[in-house]
Amino acid sequence: MAEAKTILVVDDDPTNLEIIIELLEDEGFNILKAQNGKEALNVLETTEHAIKLLVLDWMMPEMSGIELLEIIKTDSRFKEIPVIMQTAKAYSEDMVTGIEKGATQYLTKPFSKDVLLSMVNSTLEKHEQFDKMSERVLSQKKMIRETAASILKREELMKFDLNTYQTFNDFFMKSLTCKDHDEIATLLLETANRFSFKSAGEKEEDRKLRCSIRLASEKEVNVSDRGMDSSMDKMILQKAMESDKIIQSDNYTALASKNKRTAILIRNTPTDEEEAGKAINIISILLEMFEQRLMHFENELAISNKNSALEKKNSQITHVIRCCSTELDNVNKTYQQMKERQMELMEVMANTIIAGTPGLNDTQQEQIKAAVGSQLMKLMDLYSADQITDQTFLLTIQELKKLLPEQLGGASQDSIDELLASLRM
Repeated sequence: MAEAKTILVVDDDPTNLEIIIELLEDEGFNILKAQNGKEALNVLETTEHAIKLLVLDWMMPEMSGIELLEIIKTDSRFKEIPVIMQTAKAYSEDMVTGIEKGATQYLTKPFSKDVLLSMVNSTLEKHEQFDKMSERVLSQKKMIRETAASILKREELMKFDLNTYQTFNDFFMKSLTCKDHDEIATLLLETANRFSFKSAGEKEEDRKLRCSIRLASEKEVNVSDRGMDSSMDKMILQKAMESDKIIQSDNYTALASKNKRTAILIRNTPTDEEEAGKAINIISILLEMFEQRLMHFENELAISNKNSALEKKNSQITHVIRCCSTELDNVNKTYQQMKERQMELMEVMANTIIAGTPGLNDTQQEQIKAAVGSQLMKLMDLYSADQITDQTFLLTIQELKKLLPEQLGGASQDSIDELLASLRM
């Protein structure tokens, strides 16, 4: 036989107190009594019985019912006990006050036996349902936290069927082709949606995991498989990213990656504990894979951007060097032509002097030819020295080309632009 439920009745009117006690005892309840708030508080603190309900009069000496109500609703030991306020005060504002202070029901004097019993039974029934629901929620929260913690800490290995492993592999292979943050985040949501659990929804289409994701990285991304940006989802995900705990409320479960840059929200967590645990395990592993792939993706993106910038700079520097080489080649050709013309003029000058001076003897003529020849040799030496200098410069240019990828790639854009502008003048 089930143990009788204990009810504490508090009323300063002895007659009314005995009437209520008699009615409730006839229905099989175990009754405790008090005649004012202080006495009731003493009963609450000293009784060994688990009090399931408080029937509390409003107007009492020493400590009124509303004062007692305020006290017990701020005390963790008693705040979950449902309270039926009973009083002759029938004004709506008084009822509102009682409800705001934490009363569950409001019983106005005088009342009939049927009204009292109906109110007591309905209050106890609803409270029992609430207790059971709370226990399930607490149990599920505990299970989710423990399961996710074990996954994230890698303290135990999870065994999945072949299809689950294949889905993980598909996600990884497809992630390698993603070109941006949005694409890889969307792929994660699509992969999560491939997993279905019976207790996640009534209809077949509602049983697939429905998720939202928040990424706070080089680029902020907020993506949901329902195709819209929810401020509530974003708030829950942000909270998960700021906390080391898994956030769980009703069917919502949010968990963050290890480095707190990414968080995922399951909006239809399965109600069955075993299915919920499996769903959390799957999403945890997917989130880890996503995080690792994201790190590699961003690293590849950074390298690609750096290489693009480097290639642009190197291209400009190569253009500068090419222009310098071309200009040097043109100058060298012009210089060579000028030297050749100088030599021709020197020879012409020597012949003209000899021809225009008939009185010169052979020795004098040879001296003139020797002087001109000496000047020609000096011109040749100077020309050779210039050629050597030019060749040295060209060799230096070639060496600069070799150093481009490592050394000149760090040249500032301003200096390159300034050099290019000078060549256009």
